[in-house]
Amino acid sequence: MNTQYHLAVLHGYMLDKIISGDKVVEGRFHQVKTIPFGRVNEGDVIFLKETSGPVKGYITVKNVKYYAHPSIMTIGEILEKYGDKLCIDQSFRDKALRANYITLIFIDKVYAITPIRISKRDRRAWVVLNPQPTLFPGGEEVWKSQLLSLLAEK
Repeated sequence: MNTQYHLAVLHGYMLDKIISGDKVVEGRFHQVKTIPFGRVNEGDVIFLKETSGPVKGYITVKNVKYYAHPSIMTIGEILEKYGDKLCIDQSFRDKALRANYITLIFIDKVYAITPIRISKRDRRAWVVLNPQPTLFPGGEEVWKSQLLSLLAEK
């Protein structure tokens, strides 16, 4: 299976929890079927961008679980089993109970990088990057340029 590359936009405190290793599962809970549902696979690379901020790191994916139209009981079981690993609070739990599509991304490895500002102006919280960039060919400046051009095309 080919590795895919993604850009995930997260609130700073959640991004920091991933970088520190406290958050080991990234979860996306949606009412409508939207990316990343069904698009992330084991071995994929996800770049981590802070909301209104820079890209601060990237992760590799160990495993992914998808749930379509889960019952409230199933969502409760997911939150009970993975809540601590997701680093979610009660207000998020209440919102999660309305989800129709859930993506749980189990993090394999975490890499912090020198923060890179990119020109992302849309409101998407997830972007599948295509074509696939090669990580750091010729150093971070070349990678930054490649990532910028990929995002500019979206």
